[in-house]
Amino acid sequence: MSLTSLLSKRDNSVREFFENKLPITKPFQDAWRKTFAVNIYPEHPVAWSLVGAAIDYRIRYFLINTPVESLVAARGATRISQMAPAWYNFSQGLTSFLAQVKPVGQTIDDATEQIFAKYCYCLAMYESLFRAQNPTSPLLNLPCGASVEEHLNLVPDEAVKDLLSLTKAAITSFTPHRDKNIIPNPSFKGSNDVGGADADIIIDNWLIDFKTVKEPSLKRDMLYQLVGYAILDYDDRYKISHAGFYLSRAPAFLQFEINQMIDTMSQGKETLFGLRFQFQQLF
Repeated sequence: MSLTSLLSKRDNSVREFFENKLPITKPFQDAWRKTFAVNIYPEHPVAWSLVGAAIDYRIRYFLINTPVESLVAARGATRISQMAPAWYNFSQGLTSFLAQVKPVGQTIDDATEQIFAKYCYCLAMYESLFRAQNPTSPLLNLPCGASVEEHLNLVPDEAVKDLLSLTKAAITSFTPHRDKNIIPNPSFKGSNDVGGADADIIIDNWLIDFKTVKEPSLKRDMLYQLVGYAILDYDDRYKISHAGFYLSRAPAFLQFEINQMIDTMSQGKETLFGLRFQFQQLF
């Protein structure tokens, strides 16, 4: 069971650890409410989770070129053995597309961006095969060895339009950070302790969780997940000094100094170093 799953359920030692050690969440929930505003909203209904995962991929490709085989989506393809031939064709097509477009740090013409949106949405569908306990996806209805075109044809037009709006805003938001040290999908020394945990991105020493949500409230498990990633960095590999969210529908960044976060959430009783040590004792 992943960190996300453990934090979403109350009857386990991981959730109890965070609730006992870091009970004060209101200041951060208040900061979320002050920052949050849905300014980018789809004209028609979309699959929110898939659009959210898709814009994550699009932002990463603006910041850094990530080999297709290292993506979480690739793990989804390997989890479902019947998808292997289709994934091979899709991944080869995506690799060629990326080599031609060279999206890192670049703005792209609208026609190409529409194709890119479809590729990212397909990656999101493959990722869902990995993350869901009982995966269901239009991908599972593809013929064995489906072509790239058959993949891209699965993407709804309304999702493409939504992603184009989110992408335009995200590129503006992340342009000042494109020349910094980028680590996409970082995993941590303690990730295996919770059945797997990989964050969205680290920019320099800033841990960022992408949120493409419409709810105006910050749920406790979302805040605990963010702090949890920093705690799982047992060996301080990433030297995380700040943590926060990118609210893609605002768009806006919400950033906190990690030691100050823990001091506030624990009422001065805990430190990052201490929480890392104590958390390891759960396993």
